[in-house]
Amino acid sequence: FAHPIRLLLGSILPAILVVAVGLGPLRRIIAVWQVLIAWRTESVGTGAPAVSPEQFGLDILKIQGVALLALSLWLCAWQRAAARGFAEPIPRWLGGSLLRLPGYIVAFVIWLLSPAVVLAIPCGGLAWLITRPIAFYPGLSPPAQTPRAQAAAILGFFSDLQWWVIAAAVVTVARIALWLSARLSPLPALVASQGWRGTFGRAWQLSRGHGFGLSASLAGYTILIFLLLLISGFVYGAAIVARSGS
Repeated sequence: FAHPIRLLLGSILPAILVVAVGLGPLRRIIAVWQVLIAWRTESVGTGAPAVSPEQFGLDILKIQGVALLALSLWLCAWQRAAARGFAEPIPRWLGGSLLRLPGYIVAFVIWLLSPAVVLAIPCGGLAWLITRPIAFYPGLSPPAQTPRAQAAAILGFFSDLQWWVIAAAVVTVARIALWLSARLSPLPALVASQGWRGTFGRAWQLSRGHGFGLSASLAGYTILIFLLLLISGFVYGAAIVARSGS
């Protein structure tokens, strides 16, 4: 908020993108929700509303894609401005942000997927290790036992000490993945500011000695964003219910 003009200009382009591209699908999704809520609460027995699942799913994908693109554009502009100390002239800043947007999206995806790749291999091995008894013991396969009995039988194949070792291994791998994400966190901002040349080494150098602090901040931001999305989802759902019942 120390740069209100840049805040306004950096937010206008994503807002225009959302309104221009996502308004039609968003209005159709809201209309479908309102019809479904009204049908379940007021007109039960009159027949289900005519809803196309394919169109509804396609609208959801369009909204998600537009929202991600708008968020990428906004983050690219602001991280470029922050990396350059907000000293770049506004026309060059906006033009450079649009020019660096494709590379920024790639860098952002690399930053997001790096910890996922680290977690995928050990978590996949752990899932195979836990579910392996079902393959070797046909008596555990459905419908021989209930899901609760199957889970109890699977848990019984490992001792308490083994489960503690597995939990410690999962926590350790998750910590390594979070540390890698923290070390690569300057990568998108550097790509938005100067492109790809030397960005990996520069990002690794900038985050040296700050792995724990960056990991804690990333975890805190993730929890905060999740809570904000949860609250906004409840408020939005309540508004739709109230509007359909009025």
